[in-house]
Amino acid sequence: MRLYPRVCSILAAAVVCGIIFSSRPASAQTQIQTGQVIISELRLRGPSGAEDEFVELYNNTDQPITVQALDASVGWTVAISNGQITGPLFTIPNGTIIPARGHLLGANTNGYSLSGYPSGNPTPSPLPLVPNAPGPNIVVAPSFATATPDRTWDFDAPDGSGIALFATTNGTNFTAATRLDAFGYTGSPALYREGAGFPTVVTSGLEHTYYRDLRNGTPRDTADNAADFLLVGTATNLQITRLGAPGPENLASPIVNDTTITPTLLDSSVSASSPPNRERDFTGDLANNATFGTLRIRRTITNNTGLPLSRLRFRVVNITTVGTPSSECSGSPCADLRAVTSQDGTAMTSGAQVVVVRGVRLEEPPAQPNGGGYNASLSADFITLATPLPDGQSINVEFKLGIMRTGPFRFFINIEAQNSNIVVIAIDRPASGVGANGGTDFRKGKLIVDTVRAVPSTTVAPASPAAAPVASPRNVYAPWFINLTPPAPTSPRETDKDDESKERKSEEAPPSVEPAPAVPAPDSPADDAAAPQSSPATMRRDSSKKLPAAAKARRRGNK
Repeated sequence: MRLYPRVCSILAAAVVCGIIFSSRPASAQTQIQTGQVIISELRLRGPSGAEDEFVELYNNTDQPITVQALDASVGWTVAISNGQITGPLFTIPNGTIIPARGHLLGANTNGYSLSGYPSGNPTPSPLPLVPNAPGPNIVVAPSFATATPDRTWDFDAPDGSGIALFATTNGTNFTAATRLDAFGYTGSPALYREGAGFPTVVTSGLEHTYYRDLRNGTPRDTADNAADFLLVGTATNLQITRLGAPGPENLASPIVNDTTITPTLLDSSVSASSPPNRERDFTGDLANNATFGTLRIRRTITNNTGLPLSRLRFRVVNITTVGTPSSECSGSPCADLRAVTSQDGTAMTSGAQVVVVRGVRLEEPPAQPNGGGYNASLSADFITLATPLPDGQSINVEFKLGIMRTGPFRFFINIEAQNSNIVVIAIDRPASGVGANGGTDFRKGKLIVDTVRAVPSTTVAPASPAAAPVASPRNVYAPWFINLTPPAPTSPRETDKDDESKERKSEEAPPSVEPAPAVPAPDSPADDAAAPQSSPATMRRDSSKKLPAAAKARRRGNK
């Protein structure tokens, strides 16, 4: 089946989901093993210059991990080396807890430009009191916190440097025995890369990132940097061929949620490819990355976490867009899709019932004038600490994709979420000075909250025998994929019929690699399929970057 500019032909979709509920254990894990904490995203320059740098770590387990050195030192180290210069980038003290499936972010204080990227729940604060104003006071918080770094450094990491995470702060113990993970380039020292290393060293100031391939829903980790990471940017050039965006996440960020948040068709009485579940609009809008119209995908999202849902967003983990090679579409030119902000509206079900559908926002910074590609995130801004989605309740959402080239396509998303046992509530301001629900009056400057605690569902086992009997505020983990690419007729996922009750987890994405894209005529016909990719040529490294302070001192000492 194909997307044509003049023919309303809609591809089949398969929604894959499963159910895992994990309460936080009484104590976090401390016996760290290789692969449990990994480098998940990074860059060593950006639009703000050579020091626009960050490194993101990821807890690749279902339990919180407490940082504890493998020797007698005071923590872990993220270190760099380019063969001539070796030294620590930042350290993580013993006792630091990285949440289950959570992230930790380090960045350069001199240049990091993405601190405005949205993170998770903020710290609530009261509205300023207006004396004698009618109506209730409301305890509010900024919509979301931002991705400020958890750890920092203040010198330039040279282009082409390998980066490694060691379970020690003692430099003499930076060995394979203490190394937990590494990302490096083909020219990086062996200890500071996995496999042959990544082939492309970005030397331009374009907005870009190296991030761990999520096309199968979970981070790819085969001990080969070239196979495990994708290079994407908000604009493309000879070095950066795939459209995408950085999305740095810190300790406060929401995390992928494993089916305690359940997606279903907006209208279960019709197929996923039929309205209102999916609709094709042929109205062109070049200015908004939709030359050949738009595709709208609608889903109902249900909160089954046991707690109010206070943050919800969707990360694009697989999409056919700029840079997706034709090899991933059986040799035919893939469709060029761009994720864009959708608006609130309504939709009519097959039973003639009109339902409200909420829009989601393409999160910026970084600015994405070409629309969202790989690793872009779409926020359900209407779910906050002040306006949570209660346990058991549902909302309808719409994803909007601009079409810049027609052809076979894919669109996969992970749900990222956060829930809290603190719910911000509205209170009245009676003369007695005591708010509704027994809260404290605003004039005393105290936060009015309602505490909610929930026991895990009896139908799902806790993560471990040590799990707490009552669910603490937590992040929970679950992947959600929307696959819009029907394979060959013999494949079970090819049918237009969506059976979401089967909890199929394995819509296998093709192996990672990345060539320059073929750009055919917009109306080229093609069939749906998937296939591997190749890699871009290695580019020259810019040697103009500053050296770390420690390295400069060593050089002076050697003169």
